[in-house]
Amino acid sequence: MKYDFVSIILTAGGPKALYQIIDQFEPDFPLPVLFLSSLPPTFDDMFVQIVSEKSQLPISVVEHKTFLKREMLVSKAGYYFQVSKNKELNIKKIEPDKCFINEFIKDSYSNNLNFITIILAGMLISDQILEACSFLKEKNYPILVQDIYSNPNIQLQYEDSLPAKIIENNSYTHKIPLEKIVPALNQLIL
Repeated sequence: MKYDFVSIILTAGGPKALYQIIDQFEPDFPLPVLFLSSLPPTFDDMFVQIVSEKSQLPISVVEHKTFLKREMLVSKAGYYFQVSKNKELNIKKIEPDKCFINEFIKDSYSNNLNFITIILAGMLISDQILEACSFLKEKNYPILVQDIYSNPNIQLQYEDSLPAKIIENNSYTHKIPLEKIVPALNQLIL
């Protein structure tokens, strides 16, 4: 299957896991990588600065409409991505009463986009994330979740961690140790 992009879901604790694997993305990685995270104001630039220290791919904050390109993209703090059928990338303000990750997944699916989702360490911020991942699994979209027992971060094993809930609900297609997520991703996109 041909994929349009990779989405990486990061909640509290996720950036630390990402930092451990970011250098595994080779400079010739063929797909755009979109980070789905509710970064606090002013943290978006700091996140990019920290991640770019190890990343072999360019990474930038998206502050206005653009097109998907082969790099890592972070939405402006307080906003999330919306990808159109023609692969135009917009940002929308996060509404407090909606789960932006769920909105992103449903919008991307309804626009006939094919994508791979990666779920890293973090806390479950909304049950709607579980619903969105179950929806993707039903539609045969790949969902790679970090194996909670392969990482020394004991927080992952708490019942309210995002990976633990995804695994408990069987809302994934691949459960993978953190250090093997990028190699598994590379196998999927070949």
